[in-house]
Amino acid sequence: MDKLIADIKIKLPVNGREVILQNLEINSGVALANSELYYDYAVIPKTNWRPLSQQEQDILFTETLEVESQVVSVLDLDDDLKESFSNFDKAVEVEDLMVIYHQLLTEDEDFKYGISSFLKDLLKPGESLGTLSLLCLAQLDANMDTVAFDNKTGIRFGLHFDRSSGASLFEKKLNKSRISINLGQEHRYIMFINLGIEKVFELVKQHKPEIDETIDEVDLASHFFELYPDYPVIRYRQERFQCYVAPTDYIIHDGSTLNKTTKDRSMVYLGYFNTGGVN
Repeated sequence: MDKLIADIKIKLPVNGREVILQNLEINSGVALANSELYYDYAVIPKTNWRPLSQQEQDILFTETLEVESQVVSVLDLDDDLKESFSNFDKAVEVEDLMVIYHQLLTEDEDFKYGISSFLKDLLKPGESLGTLSLLCLAQLDANMDTVAFDNKTGIRFGLHFDRSSGASLFEKKLNKSRISINLGQEHRYIMFINLGIEKVFELVKQHKPEIDETIDEVDLASHFFELYPDYPVIRYRQERFQCYVAPTDYIIHDGSTLNKTTKDRSMVYLGYFNTGGVN
């Protein structure tokens, strides 16, 4: 299977398709990582990236409100907030990021108001800032095919589902989504398969009828890539101070710092975001 299936969408911003298209690419699938940096089962995207065809755009893009777990959104911070975020450039070690963050919250009213307003506007109706959680302020190596790794071993996962809660497979659509802000001095990438976990399960079960909904996310992703190694991966170039909102428990994904020369830095929150409604 080497063609996109209509499932997970990218929400187009109000300023149009071209803004997204200039940073969006697609490839022809995955390959085993075959590296001591990765688990044996890990796969990474092939590097034959290209622009999307018109047909692929029509499958992937949406301008309307969708179910939150079925949309990936990309948006920019306003200029005032970008100026405050530039303070993170002073960091040397990863620990410095949290120190700077707390300094900004206590000493910079523009930052405190700006980040609170920005996040509040993205929340689903009825949700409050109290339901948000700062997952991490991360600093990662440059020039890596994928960035996520096991905190216990340091070994990389490759393309994967997140596991932010103990929810069962088909309850993952109810989990919190992730908003990730690029704090680095260069671009980074978010890469994903445009299929929700239920669709992945359905496609795997067609060839492996013995599996059921108790299957582990790692095994499910491994089966999927074994069966469909040519299914395309989507890659979005996330510029400095740009962010994405995505249901990372629900879709196969990873970040990438390929071709970067400086440390990758990001701020990540988990929350019940109205991802289909952001612009």
